[in-house]
Amino acid sequence: AAINRPGLALTGFFQYFAHRRIQTLGNAEITYLLSLKEKERRHRLEQFFQRRVPCVVIARRHRVLSELIELGEQYSTPVLRTPLITKHFINAATIILENLMAPRATVQGTMVDILGIGVLLCGRPGVGKSETALALVKMGHSLVADDVTQFRLDSSGAVIGSSAGVTRYHMEIRGLGIIHVPSLFGIAA
Repeated sequence: AAINRPGLALTGFFQYFAHRRIQTLGNAEITYLLSLKEKERRHRLEQFFQRRVPCVVIARRHRVLSELIELGEQYSTPVLRTPLITKHFINAATIILENLMAPRATVQGTMVDILGIGVLLCGRPGVGKSETALALVKMGHSLVADDVTQFRLDSSGAVIGSSAGVTRYHMEIRGLGIIHVPSLFGIAA
């Protein structure tokens, strides 16, 4: 889930090159490449692309060098460009990648937030999980998910619970039907 700035690789040093990561070229890398003669620049970039990197992102809306486009096509490597400052792109992309790559599980159960701690209510169908959660919501606690809870492990090792998109903010209460929790108990619920 990490992003790599390939400064050393562009100089020809590949011993510790993290070639399986997204490669980001910022001001330093682009300025270095532009300082090289065209033949040398192409040679360095060819060595770089031969490592089969997943993609190359040019930060700060820099002009994409023609060699990058040609070698990207030759090695089937996407070459992308972002207007973001390099560090902002790396921070945002790292968070997105960590979220996408995090281990996940879906559990049958209703989850509520009680004083900042997620509590999962489990049991046989019809035992009263939703009704118990509704009573807790009435007492000022917050609904996280009703009936099905999705979990993911974040990079710090914390387990994060959430609802499926379709059921978010809703509960099914026997005898009442489906209710929209924020409409009845406020947005904090």
